[in-house]
Amino acid sequence: MESSANRAILLHEKLSSSDTFLLLSGVFLYTDAFLSIFHQVSLYDVGFSWYKNNFALSDMVTYIFGFSFLYGALIPFTLWLIDFYLMPKSMATSVKFEGRIRLEVLKRDAIVEGNSAAYKHFENSASELEKIETKRRYVLAIILCFLALVVSIPLSSDQGVIQSIWARASADGLVPTFIRFSLFGLSMWFLGIIMHTTDHYTNDETISNYTERLESKWISEVSSKLLDKDKLYEHLNETLNGFNSFGTKVSYDHSNESHKFCRKHGLINNENEFKLTEKGKFFSKYRDLNQN
Repeated sequence: MESSANRAILLHEKLSSSDTFLLLSGVFLYTDAFLSIFHQVSLYDVGFSWYKNNFALSDMVTYIFGFSFLYGALIPFTLWLIDFYLMPKSMATSVKFEGRIRLEVLKRDAIVEGNSAAYKHFENSASELEKIETKRRYVLAIILCFLALVVSIPLSSDQGVIQSIWARASADGLVPTFIRFSLFGLSMWFLGIIMHTTDHYTNDETISNYTERLESKWISEVSSKLLDKDKLYEHLNETLNGFNSFGTKVSYDHSNESHKFCRKHGLINNENEFKLTEKGKFFSKYRDLNQN
């Protein structure tokens, strides 16, 4: 049975984590923004007597529903917009990174090949990605709540934007104002770290020499006569000679026996651009040793 000391340690670790800090910061700013929008008061002006006289059941229902909508719908939708529309997709699609593999591909390969080590690596990477996604949600919540708070102040005042914000800051005092801006600044700092250390667009993982695991399989195809070595290099050389003659962009020729042979055995890929696959690149390294 878990002792009280262990529970206290676990609670301390939980409260000391960055996730808890970001969540509580978001709740604090959400509550501050809620009171400012619906009651035109600051969180620091609310006491028990004010709560008893002004906060009705309908306010509690609105508060809970708004919190659920913020974290459960608005933030995931906003992150989806940022990832696929607001940020340049070319950052993920036009640049090819050496040694990068999509997590979905890693999972599929691990299952098909029965590779338990690769599947465990996928699970660990997926778990880390989920933790990062949680931080992104918390950070975005802080940013949205802070902006909602700032926008709500001039809307509930007859003064100008700067004057109304200054009046609220003066009424609340230096410490509350400093706390609000500090939480916003820290959230932007967290967001900068997350954006520069992860790939949110493609869910890629860096695995050096990932295709080397298949080289023994490709060699066994030749050694077991499943793939005739002479025909392999005959058709591969003819195909590569076509590359040299016509440049790097070569159209797939359905009547070309070498093209058909190379495609059948997974040496070339003509789905988007006619080029060598990893298997084709592997055998092409030894073509000089097998020239006719």
